[in-house]
Parts: sequence; C-alpha cells; structure tokens
Amino acid sequence: MITQYKSVITGIALLLGNTLSVMAQQAADPIISAMQKEIDRSIKELKIDKLPAPFYIDARVVNINATNIQATLGSLMNYNSTPYRNVYCSLLTGDYQKSNNNLLVDFPQGSYPQTMVFGTDEEAIRTCLWKQLDEKYKKGAEDYETKQSIIKQQALSAEELSIPDFEKKEPATYFQQDVPIHIDMEKLKKYVMDASAVFKDNKNLIDSSVRLYIGDANSWYTNSEGSKVQCPDKLVMLFINLQGQAIDGEELNQTTSLFYTSLEELPDNETLKKMCLQQGELFNARLQAPLIDESYCGPVLFEKDAVADLVNDYMVTPDKGILAKRKPIRSDEMNRYSGGSWLEGNQLEGMINKKVISRDLTLVSLSGTETYQGKKLFGYYPIDAQGVAPDKELVLIQEGVLKNMLTNRFPTKVFRHSNGHARAAVNGSEPFLLPGVLKLSSKNPVAASSLKQKLIDAAKEEDYEYAYIVRKKAGENAELLYRVNVQDGSETLVRGAQIKDMSLKTFKRILGVAQEEEIYNRSRHDVKMTFIVPRDILFEEVDVVKNNNIVLKKPYVVERPE
Repeated sequence: MITQYKSVITGIALLLGNTLSVMAQQAADPIISAMQKEIDRSIKELKIDKLPAPFYIDARVVNINATNIQATLGSLMNYNSTPYRNVYCSLLTGDYQKSNNNLLVDFPQGSYPQTMVFGTDEEAIRTCLWKQLDEKYKKGAEDYETKQSIIKQQALSAEELSIPDFEKKEPATYFQQDVPIHIDMEKLKKYVMDASAVFKDNKNLIDSSVRLYIGDANSWYTNSEGSKVQCPDKLVMLFINLQGQAIDGEELNQTTSLFYTSLEELPDNETLKKMCLQQGELFNARLQAPLIDESYCGPVLFEKDAVADLVNDYMVTPDKGILAKRKPIRSDEMNRYSGGSWLEGNQLEGMINKKVISRDLTLVSLSGTETYQGKKLFGYYPIDAQGVAPDKELVLIQEGVLKNMLTNRFPTKVFRHSNGHARAAVNGSEPFLLPGVLKLSSKNPVAASSLKQKLIDAAKEEDYEYAYIVRKKAGENAELLYRVNVQDGSETLVRGAQIKDMSLKTFKRILGVAQEEEIYNRSRHDVKMTFIVPRDILFEEVDVVKNNNIVLKKPYVVERPE
C-alpha cells in the first residue's frame, strides 16, 4: 500500500514538474516576452484623435529554414537553404461587436508577412512589431470609420447587424519543443539528381525535373487576450514534373506532388526512381492517347487520387462547401460586382440540418486527431493560428445532413463560435480557413472491385457504348481519363477532356462507394491537409466534355539532344 502511495505521489510530482517546466520555458521565452510587451503597449497607447482604439492584437513570429533542391536529367538546376524570420500581425479596432474587419471596399489582395530581425534582442523585436502595428492601426481605424459609414447608408437587417464581428476567447497556452530537421545537403542533392536521371532515356519529354522542398519552421504566437503559443511546423514536398508534346501537337504537363512532415518519411532512393519510371511511362501513354471526340453525360467512376481531389475541390470551398464564410459589408462600388458568389458569403449555411449530399455519406473533421489506424496524420495540428484547439472529432455532414461547418473566430450568421480552423502557412502568412483532416465515409460501402461492373451496368442503362473512369484530375481537367468499353470492360486512356459543372450537389447522386479507404495528403497555400476517403466513388451523372481551348503546336524541328 505504501509503495502504491509512493507511486501516485511520484507520478503527480512528475506531472507537476513537466507542467512547471513548460510554464517556465514559456515565461522565460524572450521572443514571446518581447511580443507581449509591444502588444500590451500598443493596446494602451495606439490612439488618434476620435478614431477608435484597438481592442485586439495578435502577432506571429516564424523562424523558417527553406531548402530547395531541383535537378533535371541527373544534373542540378539549383539548390539553396535559406533561413529567414517572418512576422505577421492582426489588429482590430472598435470592439468585439463592431470592428474594422468583415469590410470589402476593394478586391482583396491578400496580406503577407514581413521579414524580421533574427535573435532575441527585445528592442529589435519590439521595433519590428511597432512599425507593423502602427501601419495596421492607421489602416484599421480608417476602415472602421468607412465601415460604419457604409452601414448607415445601407439597409442591413437587424439580424445581420447583431452578428458580432469577432469572437472573444479565453487565453490559450501551448508549448511544444522544436526539433530542427537535419539537412545533409550532399546526400539530398544526390537523392534528387539520381531520381531525375531516370528520365534521360525518355525521348518523348521536352522537359523534366525532380524538386525537393523542405520547410522547417518554428513559430511563436501571442495576443492581447493573453494567449502564448510556441509550436514547430514541418513541411516536406517532393515534386516530379514532366512536359511533352502529344502526337497532334498539344503540349502536356504532369506534376506528381508528394507531401510529408519529415525526411524520414520520404521514399528511399530506389523506390523514388521506380516512381519516376512509372510516372514517365504513364506520361508517355498520355502523349500517345487519342483526344475524346464527343461530350458525355452519364455515370463516371472516380478512383484513388481523384476522390481526394473531389473532396478538396468541391467540399473545401468558402461559397458552397463546408468553410463558413460571412457576407462582407461592401461599398457601393463592390456591390456593382455582386455577381460573384465569393461576395455573398457561404450559401450552404442556409442548409443547416438539411440534406446536402447523399444520405449514404458522412463527413467528419479529425483535425485534432494525431494518428489514424496507427498512421501519423499529415494535416493534424494541436492549436490553430488564432489560439483555438480543434476538436478531435467534429461531425460536419451526418448521413447526408449538414450539421456543422469549419469556422474561425469571425462569426457568421449561423456559426458564432470557432472550432479551430484558422490555419497559418508554414511561413507564417495571414491565416486561411482550411481543414486539417477530413474523413469521408459511407454507411453502405461495397468492395471496390464491384464498382467497375456497376459503372458498366449504369452506362448500358443510359444506352452508352462506353463509360469513363477518372484516376487523376487537376481542376476541371481530367488528367487520367479512361474510356471503358461496356461490352468487354477494356479501358482506353484518352485526353483532352474536362469535368464540367461538378459541385457539392453532385455528391447527392451516387451509385456506389468503396469500402476500402485511402489516405491522401494535400497542401493549399502551404497549409497541410489530409483526406481520408473511400478508394472509389461511382457517380450517377457527370459531364465529361471536350476541351475546346487546346492549342496545337508544330513539332520541334530538331529532336532533343542525346
């Protein structure tokens, strides 16, 4: 019994010791301390005449070492490893109910981080913040006055005016020790050069390259509410780029993008070379493939990569997807351009608790979940760019019915609270509203091997002699499109096709979903995302049309040098 008590006491002591150690590291961090002092000073002293003072400020400082290595045909094109430090600040004037944000008086240009001094010198850090915050305050105070003037001129509903402009949160504290990535430049150069040399014997290529990017970042974040966060971020990207000219003169490009969080996850040398060979063979087949000659509107089977791209393209959008977006206060000039859906907020919000996709499908956010079935999730993050921790599991669409959306601290008409999806890029840019991990599943899945026959049967029912399988897409372009003969099931690779008029609504009409799952990593604006999706999905009706914008060029007079 005494031994048990000793064990409990020892455990508590270790827990308290770890907690106090983390707290001590945070309290002693000179970067956080300098940031907090300048934010506190700005909150108290930034004031111009009768213009509103700031009520909220946050700042993010990011140390990043960016390594790029690119090679072609076994020779280096460029390589460099550049360390730099960025800082990005947000400043809101007025109060949580009425502030300078959610205003649109011009087409958005985006906001980028500024470079900052290295080191821990308090005066130098505070001076960099001071200059940026002064500029942000002047602009923010002017925008606040402009916004209030526009509101008085426009007939906005009482409900719209009652929506807070920013959500107040309790301060967050999070500390994670950074472990820098060890860069063996000579080893990595050889790795990339050897992979690129695989394409030497491929005479169909106009150009080819293999590129490795390593973003090794460590960030510090604090705000005027008292949040203090220090968290590393690692992004490793491998690109295989191919360019060639088809038999009829169309120039084609093919990029294979692979995403990781560490160098240890990269494929070994031989595996990468085999991957390059496979991509080269596939590209050669595309160059020889015939153009489609007619439009098609019928059943289409999407497989593997293409399924992840469907979720990325049609579910992760701020106008008709699961990203909550508020309709901005607009100037009269911007109202004249109100035809774009991006000006109207997210139309899907009005469908809360209503069916938006097939009742066979469920979409869940797992952004706060670190592993899935024993695999580390690329898109996982412990705390977002506004100091909010994401849920380990959040149901967004349950059996076809919209239940929730991804949110940040900017409330919308329906969603007033953040669920932690303000995402900063690895370089510390302005946060984007994006998922970390999304899982799409079916309650009635079938074996993937049965879906091709279902596709053929559905095409026969529509009196088609063929159907289509999409294995890779890039935007509207079907990069890997196979025409399936409904009589014998044979497949022919074709090109020159576009997938038209797809949206979230397309997911309402599906004929089958594979029970096998695949995990795919993606990056948007250098923000890491993971999609856990069924291997294949068969849609009842998709438009496949000929791309009429293809430019046919004359062949090269002299062949590529040996």
